[in-house]
Amino acid sequence: MALALTALVASLAGCAQLTGADADVADPAAGTTGSTEVLATQEWGELDGLVSVLVRNDGDRTLRRATAVVTAVDERGVTLASSAVQSARGDCCTVLDLPPGTTYGLYFDTQVDPAAIADVEVRYRDVSWANDETISSVTAESVGIRGSAEGTVVLADVTPAGTAVDVATVQATLARPDGTFLAVVSGRWHCFPADQVQRIEMELLHPVPAGTTVTGVQVLPIRPPNAATDYVDEATPVAEGCADGP
Repeated sequence: MALALTALVASLAGCAQLTGADADVADPAAGTTGSTEVLATQEWGELDGLVSVLVRNDGDRTLRRATAVVTAVDERGVTLASSAVQSARGDCCTVLDLPPGTTYGLYFDTQVDPAAIADVEVRYRDVSWANDETISSVTAESVGIRGSAEGTVVLADVTPAGTAVDVATVQATLARPDGTFLAVVSGRWHCFPADQVQRIEMELLHPVPAGTTVTGVQVLPIRPPNAATDYVDEATPVAEGCADGP
């Protein structure tokens, strides 16, 4: 059954940089050592060594940017695997433009025995917040899930309401047949025209159990980087100026 969701997302609002009261605000509590207080961990799941974790913004401001380090630990709290290696390559795990009340999926391949993983911890660094974000709506509808040569493909229809989206993170959450959280499928997409339906295919490089369902799809538009205030690296995308069409 198709699942229709309307997600409140931070509007791109053109390509203007934020200044004054709208500027990004660095979080001194999340420096080089990292902080666990930035986002709340909602739940985590495991699929053939792939650990996925859903985190939630319980604050009243949009999280402009944060670098997350996800760590899998055993029942004694000993580290089994960490996303820090992937983070050093720029592959994982950057949260961008997460509005209040919204979840974000992080994931990494642990390459350890899944049975040994007892818990997942998430710490954050390079944190900044954006004030006074304009809120708009994007409709995201799951229209199917199927196997592929590489693993699993989730199909979704995305429709921005009134405002085109140049760059966005699109994520789908998957559940096991018993309803428990399994994994997140995530990708970065360009050029969603306003008020037009665009179908996308999101690929997870793992097969999923029979009976797996898509429990949600959300679209998070990404604001163009502000060189004066943003911590920018290769993981921070730049809008391609496609507001008038794909």
